[in-house]
Parts: sequence; structure tokens; C-alpha cells
Amino acid sequence: MPTPSTPSEVRLHTARHVLWVAEAALGRLRKTVPSGGLVDEGDGFVFLLENPNELEEIVAELTSAAAYGMAPVVGGRGRDLIEAVADARREGRQKLRGGPDRTPRMAAIATPAVFVPPSITGADARGRFLDDDSLTTLVYADGRLRPTGALGRERLFRMFSGQYGYAVYANRPVLEAADPHPRLIDADTSIVEAALTVANRDSESLFDDVLVTDAGGRVVGIVRVKDLLRALTSLGLDRVQQLNPLTGLPGGARTEQALAEIIDTAETLVVSRVDVADFKSFNERAGFTTGDRTIQALGHAVVSVARGRGVRFVGHLGGDDFIVAWNDEDEAIVGAIEVALELMTGMEPLGPLPDGVGNPELAVSTLVAGPGEIRDVATLANRLAALKEEVRRRGGAVHALARLDTISTPAWRPLDGAYVSVAGHVATVLGRQS
Repeated sequence: MPTPSTPSEVRLHTARHVLWVAEAALGRLRKTVPSGGLVDEGDGFVFLLENPNELEEIVAELTSAAAYGMAPVVGGRGRDLIEAVADARREGRQKLRGGPDRTPRMAAIATPAVFVPPSITGADARGRFLDDDSLTTLVYADGRLRPTGALGRERLFRMFSGQYGYAVYANRPVLEAADPHPRLIDADTSIVEAALTVANRDSESLFDDVLVTDAGGRVVGIVRVKDLLRALTSLGLDRVQQLNPLTGLPGGARTEQALAEIIDTAETLVVSRVDVADFKSFNERAGFTTGDRTIQALGHAVVSVARGRGVRFVGHLGGDDFIVAWNDEDEAIVGAIEVALELMTGMEPLGPLPDGVGNPELAVSTLVAGPGEIRDVATLANRLAALKEEVRRRGGAVHALARLDTISTPAWRPLDGAYVSVAGHVATVLGRQS
């Protein structure tokens, strides 16, 4: 008499679809997580599904580039299932890495937003919160889902707990009690960069939910601060320690690893070192606090351009020294101008600099190497250092672009404020059209 099959064995034999979901993205599924998830090497879960409708329902919850992957099980052999799991995992992990700094995006951990009309009363809003313990924020938005306000659970309950609070607001719209300027973070922002932003909020709004928006300013989800902290924890201490504490970007060790992976592809290399011209003097004259904020502004500028162009990697070696691995030479030329423009814009909120101190200027050293011309990171670092020395000797806001045989005689392009203020806007427009 044959041994009865266990539920797991039955699921294995009947599975027709594989869904891989990163641990950091499980929050997006909320109550629709299917039963029977299998732990997958500690960073994700595999779901084996027979019903295609169930798969569609789950994937509908995982919008905005959340970290998931799916694949069909082509045949009925165990090998077919293994291959399907591998395909789904590969797709999901690619989304988990998401951006050029190789850390998860906010889209991966956002949960669906609950939208309410401006006319919702205090009693109705209170009822929404009481009906769903996991609901922490109600979102007001216009017809295009761009946020106009956010009402947090604690804000509403605190208001109702006061004298006459319920009597006043129960039967009238509570839009006036909502936060008209909730914290917005781009869906493609890394969770580390987002955490640094949240940490700089004032104490009263520190633990308010964050609204995650797409490139068009539309709300795609909500991230609670505790979910953000949980996602950071899931990165692992070793990975967090490899991130620069000032910008949240990969530091030296992870940058070296990423560049080694790019070199191994045996494709054309286009790598830039980006920093502030004569930063040491600027830092001493402007003050160390302004210096740190300038580095953060430069980091934001580099990441913003990198994110928009989908570059291969961005890292922060330390101080004002950043690394960008571009897709091609033309992108490096235009990208350097865009970074300079973003830095100029990013410095405006810092206010006026001390008398006699000019705005920081960008210096970029870009090396182009053909397939196989550079075989290891040490050689790449050595050649970039030599090119950066040429930039230092010349001084000022410039972009030096060279190949291995022209490091001592690179092509020079201006990056001063007068040039960038005109060329930067042109570059941005052209970038959007490409």
C-alpha cells in the first residue's frame, strides 16, 4: 500500500507557478500572503501555486517594482520545478538590489495605501482604524493619486481623547486635522537613504508613516518607520557596516566587490571618481558641519542622476569621494553635468556660506577602458588615481575624460557654475527624451 502523500509533497507535484518574494517585500502582501511559503536561503520565501487566479491576485498587490519574481513550471519533473524556482528567485533578487547602490528600494517594503475622500467624517475615519488594526494612516489624494494630506491613527485618537473632541469631529470632515505636508519619499530611494532622511525629522513627526511616491508624484504605498527599521535589520550587520554612515551608500569594500563584478563581465568600462574641487580648503573655511552637509548634498546629487539613468553602480569611498560606473561614455559626459547641476540645487537649502567662501565645485575624473583592458580592481583604482591627480593639478571645476593611453592628456570639459547653469538644464531635457 503506497504511503500517503504529505501536504508538502502534494503541493510540489501540483504546482504550476512559482512566486519568489523577498522578506523585505512581504509587508506589501498584508493579508493576501498565501499559506505554505517555503524559506529560501534566509532572504526570501517561495510560494508554489496551482491556481493562476491566485497568482494574479497576489502579484496585483506587489506593484511598483516590489521585490518578487515568478516563473511557470513547464513540466512535471522535479528538475522543472527547481529551474522555475531559480528563475523566480533570480528575477526577484534583481528587483531587490534595485538601484545602483545594491540596497533594497522603498517600493520593496511599501504596503498599499488606503485612500479616503475629503468628506470623510471623524466617526468614519475612527471606524476605519478600529476595523483594521494594521491600518496606521489614511491618505487624502487628488484625482491623479497625488497626496494632499495624511491622517495618522494616533493623531486622530489623540484628538478624540480630548475634551469635546468626539462631539466636535465625529460628524464633520476631519481633513482639517490631517497633516497637509506628509513626508514623501521616492519609490526608488534605498531603504538606507530613506532611514537617514527619516532620522533627520523633528521629534514630533519622527514616527509618522512615510508616503512612497512614483516619478509622477503619485502615492504607490506607505512605509511605517518600524517596517523600515525591520528592513534595515534584515540587511544584516555585515552589510550595514559596509555602508557609509553619512550617505548610506556602499563604502570601500562593497564598491570594490561591485567593480570586480563589472570587470568580470569583460565589457567596456566607464568609471568616474566624483568629488569637490579642493574640498579640504572648502571644509576648513565653511565649517565641518557645512562640509558634512555638502558631502550629503553631493551624495544625493550623484544618486539622483544615477537613479534616473539606471547606471551600473554608485559607491562612496569616503569623504567627498564617490564612484560611478556608467553605461557608456556619452552618459558619463552628460551625467557629470547633471550631477554638478544637482549639487548646485542641493546647496541652496544650506543657506549662505561664510564671507569669502564660494559654492563648492565639482571635479570629475572618468576613465574609459575597452573589454579586457583592465583585469582587476587594483589596476582600475591605480589608473583612476593617476587621472584624479591630473585633475588636482589643473584645479577648478572640470571633467577629465581619458582612456588608458591618454591619462596624462585627458579631454577637458568645464563644470563651473556659469557653464553648468546653462548646459545642465539642456542635459536634463535631453536625458528625459533619451
